[in-house]
Amino acid sequence: MAPDHDQLPFDQWESIHRIQFLLDHWVDIFETSSASGLGGDYDSIPLLPEIAHHPSVKELDRCLGELFLRDGLLHAHEKAYRVSVEWRVTEVMRPFKLPSGKKILRAQLERQRVVPPWVRRKRVAEADAWLDNAFDGEPFIPEPLWRGLTEPVRVA
Repeated sequence: MAPDHDQLPFDQWESIHRIQFLLDHWVDIFETSSASGLGGDYDSIPLLPEIAHHPSVKELDRCLGELFLRDGLLHAHEKAYRVSVEWRVTEVMRPFKLPSGKKILRAQLERQRVVPPWVRRKRVAEADAWLDNAFDGEPFIPEPLWRGLTEPVRVA
């Protein structure tokens, strides 16, 4: 069984996992307010943050447009599941191992996507595979995006 890609450093992820990560954070990439701390130069790029002009983001945007033209149904499922997804934070019970070795269930907050009932995971998987094949080159997660989404906020 292959290791879960979330447990590996992002530079060791397969290309399809990098594409999925970028799509899951599409709003974060293009929304100026959430990307303002990611180093955008607003004198030269007045409408979009700098990260939206990264070559991998531009190529993925091109692929999404091509998917829309080739198969609108796959595009709709992909967009509803990854690109325009709504998220909720909910409490779930997860197993936790105490220092003594005893295992207990502990409440933990988890971010979960809210998926419309008409979305089919099979179609999303087909769209992911199509995007991975259509992507020209190797997808790369821009360092400012990765740091902005995964590192804890430092308070001065």
